Amino acid sequence: MNDEQWSAWLERRRAESPPEQLADRVLQQIAEEQAIAPSTLSRVFVVERLAQVLLWTAASVVCVVRLYSTVGLLLPAFAFTEKPPEIPSGTDHAEHVASNW
Repeated sequence: MNDEQWSAWLERRRAESPPEQLADRVLQQIAEEQAIAPSTLSRVFVVERLAQVLLWTAASVVCVVRLYSTVGLLLPAFAFTEKPPEIPSGTDHAEHVASNW
């Protein structure tokens, strides 16, 4: 759109007068929205707050699971199992191994 077309369009728009009582209708609509807004805003705030809490909870659970898996990689597998039975005193290693077969 060139400047001449723009200027002509703008002049046509300026020549038209707004509808009667436009300002009154706009202000009335704003007043109605403001009367409804507090309850709507409080619901929106509660939903947003709940979403934030759920997001943080999910992130915390993921973090704990990842930490647990990392610790599992760093510690040897036998750290979480029962201790092996002790060798009775007075037996050497060869006798103990032979008794388990």
